[in-house]
Formats: sequence, structure tokens, C-alpha cells
Amino acid sequence: MRLAPRLRADNPHPFCWVLAGLGFFAFEVFLWPVLFCPGVPYTGCQACRLALEPFMSGIITMGRSGITLEQVESAVSALEARNEAVTYDAIRNELGSGGYSTIGKHLQTLRARTASTSPMTVEVPAEIAASLTATLGQLWQQAQSVAAQDVETLRRAANARVQTAEQDLDQLLRRLDSTLEELEQTQSALAQSSTEVRVLEQAQARLQGENESLARQLNALQAVIQDQSETLKQFMAQHATQDEKSTARKRPSNDQA
Repeated sequence: MRLAPRLRADNPHPFCWVLAGLGFFAFEVFLWPVLFCPGVPYTGCQACRLALEPFMSGIITMGRSGITLEQVESAVSALEARNEAVTYDAIRNELGSGGYSTIGKHLQTLRARTASTSPMTVEVPAEIAASLTATLGQLWQQAQSVAAQDVETLRRAANARVQTAEQDLDQLLRRLDSTLEELEQTQSALAQSSTEVRVLEQAQARLQGENESLARQLNALQAVIQDQSETLKQFMAQHATQDEKSTARKRPSNDQA
């Protein structure tokens, strides 16, 4: 028996498309990529991963409230037109505002709409289809055996896990929004503090200038006082000399008497 050739993980396996088309999502999620995918065992081919997407790709970016679905759709179209990655921050920068939680909800709506209106078609290569003929019957029996189990129970369990993950993500994104608001408040307070510091620095510079001016006036006044003191000393010395001369002139007169 000729075995099916190995496929790259980005190539779909035809039989996987058959299972996905029949709605065996639980089979695809839990067992098929690990046990039976003939293309890429243990990891699954592109079809397997696409079958996983309804369960595993529910974690989508979210953002702030206040923006509409049409705005997010327009931002996504603009990013795709420029061949840029569609990320939370890219959409937020494109819109100029918006929270992560709201952006994420709109993205989830857009993806659901795209998935429901864009059916995927795959052209199966002839050599791959021929290699599957020998093993198709056995694989089909295995698929029916697994699908006969309680698929609805498995699907509900998977959906419950996805919902729990979405709730956890929503809480984290709300905390992120709260943290961003606190950061904005802190930055605003810091800017206000910087303004107050500049006012204090200006007041300090003004007071320092006044202090220097007063110091110069004090030095000038001290110089004037020093000059007046010297003048007073000279005047007193001259007055003392005149008194001595006057006393000396009076003594001979007293002696003659």
C-alpha cells in the first residue's frame, strides 16, 4: 500500500476538508490532528487548524467604548489596504481613540460576518486524491466511530472553555483600560506638578534677583557709612587740633597775669 505523502502544515488535507464540511468539529478539535491527520500528524494541516478556529480563535482584541462597528470596519479596511497588520494598537491609532474591549467586540462581529459569508473552496491535487483512495474507507470508519460519540457534549465543553477564556480576557482588557486611565491621570498630575515646579523656580529666581539687588544696595550703603565715618573722624581730629591751639594761645596770657 502506498502511503500518502507528507504535507506542509500550511497545506490542507482533502479528507480533513470532508470532515470539516460534515461538521465534525469536536472530532477535529480533540483527536483528528493528533491521531489521524494523514498530512501533518500531531499538529494538523491547514484544514485541521481551520476546524479548530471556531473554538480557539475567540480571543480577540477589545477596546474602549464610544466607537462604532462601522469605524472599526473602516480602520481594518484602511490597514489591509496598506498591507499593515490588523492589531489592537493599529486600529486604535487609526481611529485616534477607542478602548480595547470595544474594538475587540467589533472585530469579533466582523470575523463572524466574514466567516458566514465567505465559504472556503480548496482544489485537491490529483496526486493527493489518488494517494488517499486506498485508506479512505478505513479513515471514514474511524471518523464515524469517533463522531458517534456525544459530539454535542464535547462541543458544549469546548464552548464553555472558550467562554471562560473570553470572560477572563474581557476582565484583563477592562483592567488594561483602567490602568490606561490611571496612567493618563498620573501623567496629567505630573504635568501639573511640573508647571508648579516651574512657577516656584521662577519665583525663586525673582527672589534671588531681589536678594542680590538688596545686597548691592547694602554694600553701597556700607560704603557711604564708611566714607561718612572717615569724614567725621577727620572733622573731629581737626576740631581737637584747633582746641589745642586755642588752649596754647590762652596760656601765655594767664602766665603774664
